[in-house]
Amino acid sequence: MGVNRLFFPQEALDHWMDEERISIEGEIMCLKAEGGRFRLESAVRFISEVGGGGDRLDLLGKVKSVKQLEEIGGELCAGSVIVGDDAYEVVEGFLAELLLDRKPIVSGTSMEAATRAAVGDAVCDDEVDALTRFFRQKR
Repeated sequence: MGVNRLFFPQEALDHWMDEERISIEGEIMCLKAEGGRFRLESAVRFISEVGGGGDRLDLLGKVKSVKQLEEIGGELCAGSVIVGDDAYEVVEGFLAELLLDRKPIVSGTSMEAATRAAVGDAVCDDEVDALTRFFRQKR
């Protein structure tokens, strides 16, 4: 199973920094009150095709890391990505991967829970709760 990641627009991170809800050191973002930690990777979310050639690469609505852009020959420039003859409007931001600070705990007796535990794809209840509290917080 793949790693679950979230996309955070740069604008959201700037807002949370201004509110002092997060701190960022290097590639690690910390939720101050909740204590969750995420590894950040530069990425873009594809909003629209603007070159008139259609979405031949099927990128609309998807998120790609800057590394993935380089692999497909894409160039990022001021809110746009050009791949070959195709041009896209994008939102710049970061892919965030939850960092587990303790051994994952799997609750329940389902086959899915057992499989997730066996392959190390479980998430600690505390980290999920912290993320939920962060997004439900009203400012």
